[in-house]
Parts: sequence; C-alpha cells; structure tokens
Amino acid sequence: NNTLRKLRRCSDRRVRMVRKLEHALAEAELYPEKQIVHYVCRLSNCTREEVDSIEFYTKQLKEANEEFASLKSAYEEEAKSFERADGEMVCSSAFVTLKSVVASTVAEQSLIHHKKDIVVVRAPAPADIRWRTMGFSETVLTFRRYLAQFLFFVVLLFWGTLTTLVTGLTNP
Repeated sequence: NNTLRKLRRCSDRRVRMVRKLEHALAEAELYPEKQIVHYVCRLSNCTREEVDSIEFYTKQLKEANEEFASLKSAYEEEAKSFERADGEMVCSSAFVTLKSVVASTVAEQSLIHHKKDIVVVRAPAPADIRWRTMGFSETVLTFRRYLAQFLFFVVLLFWGTLTTLVTGLTNP
C-alpha cells in the first residue's frame, strides 16, 4: 500500500513535469529567439539560480521516469504475493452498487461464514474517493458538481414558489 502511494505521487509528479516541459517547448516554438528560463531556489545556500527550462524539466522528467520504473517494479513484486494459483489477482477493495436500500442494509449486516477475509463496509463519502484513479477527469467531476448544484436550486425555487402559491391561496 505504501509503495502504491509512492507510485501515485511519482506519477503525479511526472505528469506535472511533462506539462511544464510541454509549456517550455511551446514557448520555445513561439519565441525561437528567446531562451526559455526560470528561477530555481537552492535551499542549501538560499540563492535563486536561473536555469534553462527545457534542460531542467527534461532532467527532472528523466529522474521521475527512473523513480517510477523502480517503484513500478517494486509494486509488481508486491502484487505477485496477491496472485492466486489460478492466475487471478486478489483485490483488497471493490465498489459494489446495490439497487435498493434493503439490499444495501442486508449486505452490510450479512455475516459471510465461508469467507472470513471478506468485510462489508459502507461506502466512503464521495469527497474521500480519489476519482482520478476511478477514471473520472477533474472536468467531468466539476461539471457534475455544478450541474447538481444548479438542479438543486431549480428544484428549491420551484417548490418554494409552489409552496408560496398554495399558502397564499389557502389563507384568505
């Protein structure tokens, strides 16, 4: 689990480096006469150093790729310990969607006797889930959040207006 966390952090760092490198390359293409630089603060002597952005981010990306490769191989070694004899992978968690509240309650309260390693727990709050790892982009999640808020206010406005009308009509 710790290796997976490190792998995700390294992957996020790689993505940031790729974006910064792409930005520097785009600037270099836009302004071919200008050297693309930025400042790096060296903590050892607290000085700001001007560096070539393309070289700097290329080096950072290479280091991140090497770290990612070593973490990935370490994770794959750990994952082999979870492989069953038939080649199927053992997973530590899963999402299960049930169609009714009754089914959900029954699943939560069930004791599974033949498999002592299965635990049924209530799903975490949506804010606690790392949706990036579930295949949802930040844009989609933001759109859904704003859509839900908009629909909530439309329903609130509709019911508020309806309640006011009914109250006004029933009270002389």
